[in-house]
Amino acid sequence: MSLGEKIRLYRTQLNLTQKDLADQVSVTAQAVSRWEQDIVEPGLDTLKRMSEIFSVSLDQLLFNEYVPPMPASTNVPHPDIYKRQIGVCETCNKPILEGEPLHRVHLSRTHQAIYCESCNTQHLERIKKDQTRITKKQRIWGFIWGILGGGFGLYSTITGLNEGFLTNINELFIGIAFSYALFAFLFTFTMKNNFIHDFFWDITSWGFVKMPGVIFSLDFDGLLFLIGAKILFFFIGLGIALLAGTFALIISLILAGFVFPFSLYNSFAHPEKTDVI
Repeated sequence: MSLGEKIRLYRTQLNLTQKDLADQVSVTAQAVSRWEQDIVEPGLDTLKRMSEIFSVSLDQLLFNEYVPPMPASTNVPHPDIYKRQIGVCETCNKPILEGEPLHRVHLSRTHQAIYCESCNTQHLERIKKDQTRITKKQRIWGFIWGILGGGFGLYSTITGLNEGFLTNINELFIGIAFSYALFAFLFTFTMKNNFIHDFFWDITSWGFVKMPGVIFSLDFDGLLFLIGAKILFFFIGLGIALLAGTFALIISLILAGFVFPFSLYNSFAHPEKTDVI
């Protein structure tokens, strides 16, 4: 018995039309007709899919001349055999049928993978583990930089108190508050699970302004004027950038003290909120 005859026999035993079988293996009804007439042979992946639909081994479909009668239970087709295949999982190679979850996962800017429900769950678990590991590392560095900055502020406050620069209790409280604000700013800036990092750079970027062009004559005095104007504009631009950076730092120091508790909480409870740059 030829391969085409076996395909026709198994198909008719399941009460499937050529179009029904074609839909299951993602081909046309004409392709099934050509298989059954032994004009062409289906590919290996298609043969594997048909062996699953027919509930026979690939060996029976290809080589075994004896075709056993279908068991009584298979005379009623399984509902899945009428479902169209809409994809194949790129991890486990499992066919994804119509009505089953299909996940398109962006692995990079140019590569998009298709995962089944099980593989997508495993993929998300791996991402969460990696994100938790990265968040833990950034939290450690946030504490290191925060302690260094806050320690410097506290050391300066104590030194000022001993040297007599701080003369009243209000100045002492200001020094302690500044030390905490510096600690909180460096921690939240390092963690990147809050708005402080982007907020600081957004305001600082206001200071990077484009200076106007310079009109000069093509002679020695004109070149000297051009060089002098460029140097002047450079220092003006630098001064504006420093002013914007200072303003951004002051505002960020004030806000960081309030943001720090939430940033610390999110680093433990919601590690996925940490930006990975």
